[in-house]
Amino acid sequence: MKNIIAFFFCLLILSPKLSAQPNYIDSLKNELKTAQNDTVRMVLYSLLSFGYQQSNYDSALFYSQKQFQLAQQLDYELDQAYALDNIGYNMYYLSNPRALKILLMGVKIAENQNSERKVLPEKYWNETIYYDTEALS
Repeated sequence: MKNIIAFFFCLLILSPKLSAQPNYIDSLKNELKTAQNDTVRMVLYSLLSFGYQQSNYDSALFYSQKQFQLAQQLDYELDQAYALDNIGYNMYYLSNPRALKILLMGVKIAENQNSERKVLPEKYWNETIYYDTEALS
């Protein structure tokens, strides 16, 4: 349980390279327009959510909700937990009283050992913030 809480806490810490720079956000949006598959879209939604955190929580929430929807469609349970963590984080900063409930839903999914049966393919790991070693240090 402590590892899971530590994992989610680390996810809340932004990597310095993901500050909400307009060029970075614009390039992610352009990539999203041409994305060929749902897995790439899910990763881009994740990055857009992080790109908007600290500057526009409404947009960050929007993209984290899109990330969650695709994680559900793709049946990536750990990514669902991760997206719920992002949703809860953004809801918290928007003073939404459901934030804690959403965060705990993510923890519940992550605690389930079966959630690791289908995970994001390794080729996408370097593109996703929760596998970025700089973000976790």
